[in-house]
Amino acid sequence: MKNNIKKLYFVLFSCLVLGSCTKKYELVEAKITGMDARKCFCCGGSILLINNTEYLFSGLPADADFNLDNAVYPINVEVQYVKEVGNCADFNRIIIQKITKK
Repeated sequence: MKNNIKKLYFVLFSCLVLGSCTKKYELVEAKITGMDARKCFCCGGSILLINNTEYLFSGLPADADFNLDNAVYPINVEVQYVKEVGNCADFNRIIIQKITKK
């Protein structure tokens, strides 16, 4: 009986700890340097430069305060993003969650 209670406490404690460990992404400085004109399954979109690393993204979030139609590059921005998972992860593809023009 004592082992079952210990197991229950362990499970409850684990759920509490794991449930409170959400990763928070901060805005980072970046630069949109242009469009990716390559023709491949995982290519295309725009190029975002963060800390000397290029990332590809397909579009801006709906609440972005600017658009890329007829844009003049480079565009200095602050961005919050997550890395894309799946077949195109090796292409440094990201999903932009929040972006503001500087």
